[in-house]
Amino acid sequence: MHIMLITRSLAVGGAERQLVNLALGLKQTDTDVSVLTFYDGGLLSEPLFKAGIPIYSLNKKGRWDLAAFFWRFPKYVRHFRPDVLYGVMDVPNILALLAKFRWRKIRVVWSLPASNIDPAEYGWGAVASNILERWLSRYPDIIFTNSLSGRVYAEARNFPEDCIQVVPNGINTEQFVPSTELKARQRKQWGIQSNDVVVGIVGRLDPVKDHRLFIDVARHLLDKDPGFRFVCVGDGDVTYRAELKQYAQGQGLTDKLLWVGEVTDMVAAYNALNVLVLTSRSEGLPNVLGEAMACGVPCVVTDVGDAGSIVAETGVVIEGRSPSVIVEGVLEVLNRKEVQGEEYAKQIRDRIVEHFGQEAYIHTTLAAIKEIV
Repeated sequence: MHIMLITRSLAVGGAERQLVNLALGLKQTDTDVSVLTFYDGGLLSEPLFKAGIPIYSLNKKGRWDLAAFFWRFPKYVRHFRPDVLYGVMDVPNILALLAKFRWRKIRVVWSLPASNIDPAEYGWGAVASNILERWLSRYPDIIFTNSLSGRVYAEARNFPEDCIQVVPNGINTEQFVPSTELKARQRKQWGIQSNDVVVGIVGRLDPVKDHRLFIDVARHLLDKDPGFRFVCVGDGDVTYRAELKQYAQGQGLTDKLLWVGEVTDMVAAYNALNVLVLTSRSEGLPNVLGEAMACGVPCVVTDVGDAGSIVAETGVVIEGRSPSVIVEGVLEVLNRKEVQGEEYAKQIRDRIVEHFGQEAYIHTTLAAIKEIV
């Protein structure tokens, strides 16, 4: 059985990282798996290359390069004849389904990694894709969501209930581990002292992640203790990044907040943090929480998607979006770290090992796909 996974790119992102995890996991089961991207490159292509997983690109040159869809995509499908096309997010989902209309034997799987997204925030193209995806939702063989909130969101969009399956993301707990060595190395690279208290946010620079709220939290924390340091891991639109940096400068954070962009070694990045904060306005089941927690890092999260179900009693879930309330959450987990020490880190990691392991994720996903082939 050949499963072809379709995504826009292999740039660093939660959905993209989960696709890589899925591809690597399927490879270990001796499933024939390949990845098709709209755009070339991306940091996440490296682990796929190392595992010998083929990556094909439609070589899309820009938004209006429609030849990638109407000429190159059918060419790839006709040549490789996958048994299953597995789309990740709206446009890849739609593209996979269009292939099914031509090659009837192909089975199509949709993946919906987010919930409660307002497409209007991303322009008319996103609105059109959202509408088209909803119209076509009766035709996929399976629709995967990674969270209960994602299922509710899909049902609210009138996706067929009997087609939706909830499969929580799996975290590679053999890769994401606590490491004092990696912590020291990453902090040295960032110019942060070993005894500094570092609060971080990990995610693409996108309004839905609400980095402005994180900046407000940082300002409040500095008012309590000027020794805090802050790190933003992730990249995004150049104009939006400049706006965020200007906002941070206006809050007096220029010398306290690092913008490190995309990071190749995320295990080291997580280990360098004392606390991870998630300020998103919308999520499904955020990979960053599972990865950070597998490294023993406590998390303070806004109550979005299934974030609370991941963190549970190991961290703090914030109702509302008050910076001062999030600050109290950060101080609470820091106090727990000081009192409980390594035992607290173990509790955090055990939460992921026991409930969000990658093996169960791969097994459940593959079993569902085998039922439709």
